[in-house]
Amino acid sequence: MVNTKLQTYIKENYVNVSALSRSMGVTRQSLNAKVIGKVNFTQDDLMLLKEHLHLSDDVFMSLFFDREGRKQSTSEAL
Repeated sequence: MVNTKLQTYIKENYVNVSALSRSMGVTRQSLNAKVIGKVNFTQDDLMLLKEHLHLSDDVFMSLFFDREGRKQSTSEAL
């Protein structure tokens, strides 16, 4: 399932997806597959995203977890 919250965040914050994927050590195609839900994010992926996007804990939680703290579909690999 597509993580539309993450897609929106990336677009609204003018994130350079190519630079982000390089900084995470993955290809742009690999990162895109994770964002659109074809491949699950790993814990390492999530921590790298949090670090490289400078996400606060609240923003990170809103992008990957619902209000009750349950993982959203793209982060089930946790």
